[in-house]
Amino acid sequence: MKQALYILLTLVIVSCSSSDDGEAAKQLPESYDIRIEIDGDLTVPSIYIAVNSTVVNEWENQSLPFEVDYTYNTIGNELTSHTCGCITISVGAYLSQVNNMTSFRLYIDGELIDSTSVTSPSSGGFVNPTRLEFVY
Repeated sequence: MKQALYILLTLVIVSCSSSDDGEAAKQLPESYDIRIEIDGDLTVPSIYIAVNSTVVNEWENQSLPFEVDYTYNTIGNELTSHTCGCITISVGAYLSQVNNMTSFRLYIDGELIDSTSVTSPSSGGFVNPTRLEFVY
């Protein structure tokens, strides 16, 4: 009787264990609809969209306000090529010392993901980009 109980218990444990450590694999969407909105004074010298640190689109010397819609079509290897097993979409905008960015917003698939503002950038030309990020 004890031997049958051990066999039954072993079968239950083996049948309930999972080879993927209990985590479902992420399903990457076919595309992301990205929207950038920037309000402020004058122009922005450089604006970019990057996926996993690779710039996929860039705009230069854009007058403010600036709005753009961009669709990023996934190619299928974004999750496996990144060490965290995720996809990171980031947008950045450089300012010169005379600009003010009163509003900088990132939307993914129609949802506001992140926003910020920057006033009085440091002197000496361009400042590091103001960056917003979405991690899937």
